Amino acid sequence: MTSRIHYFLLFVSTVISLQAQTLTLKKGVIMDSISTGGEISETYSLFLPSNFTTDKTWPMVLVYDMEGRSKLAMRMFKTAAETYGYILAGPDHVSDTLSVADNILVSARLLSSIKSLLPIASNRVYTAGFDSGGRMAGLAPIFINGIHGVISCGAAFPNTDVLSGKNKFHYIGIVGNEDYNYTDMIAIRRTLNTLRFANQLFVFKGGHHWPSTELLGRALSHFTIAAMSKNLMAKDESFITSEYKKDLSSYETLKNSGAFLLAERQLNDMLLIYRPQISIDSLRVLRKSLSKNKQFKNQQRLNTNYRVRESLLKD
Repeated sequence: MTSRIHYFLLFVSTVISLQAQTLTLKKGVIMDSISTGGEISETYSLFLPSNFTTDKTWPMVLVYDMEGRSKLAMRMFKTAAETYGYILAGPDHVSDTLSVADNILVSARLLSSIKSLLPIASNRVYTAGFDSGGRMAGLAPIFINGIHGVISCGAAFPNTDVLSGKNKFHYIGIVGNEDYNYTDMIAIRRTLNTLRFANQLFVFKGGHHWPSTELLGRALSHFTIAAMSKNLMAKDESFITSEYKKDLSSYETLKNSGAFLLAERQLNDMLLIYRPQISIDSLRVLRKSLSKNKQFKNQQRLNTNYRVRESLLKD
């Protein structure tokens, strides 16, 4: 943190004095129209968890909305960010009408401004967004150093040609099984697996819309567990156990409701994320049992047929 920043108070709100400007940053609410300062003054929205303090570093998610509705997009993440202890920031000046280069410059200026104000964990900065915001979130780590993960909702990665095994990040896609981007996001996962990117694909019942708060929270939870696996933060066994039980309960709910394909995907994601942390033998047993289920086999066969037909229709 630069010497020109001084923290006066940290109870209900955090007051930051920056040269002649004093910013009162409230915790637990989304604040908007905050200026980045500098020669090119742009604005953004910001959310600090209720338990925010300045005596430790915090993970941050840069949330994109390409229609200037940063505060609205951040509301979708607010509950999850509060639960899992993430700072949120949303730029107001990114847009589909701008070039990728201009949007990247806006993002870089915003990140620089926030890092000068707040104790951000430099190895735990992520991006997220829905639709065009999700595509922008996917491009950001290609051009901006220090972004370690992406949550793309309802949008496949825009151009896999720019991906490189030398610049890896954790990619989490979230999509409805009736979304027209569903098959594209499945294809992207194959590419990411080939390049050995850490990745998950969360699928929910529904079309092209924001996922539930629960799924967004699951994505942040998986980022946290992955950070523990990489020794980027202290391992918290009680947290891992609690999240494991939540994921297992979600699997049981899907299976009991007859959504066997979604249940299988849930198990596969759990195998990936929890393998470095705990024994996953019980998950392997569950997956083996599920693979023998007649209803699962029937749904798998129908799904394959539908995807072939959809591909032909697209062509």
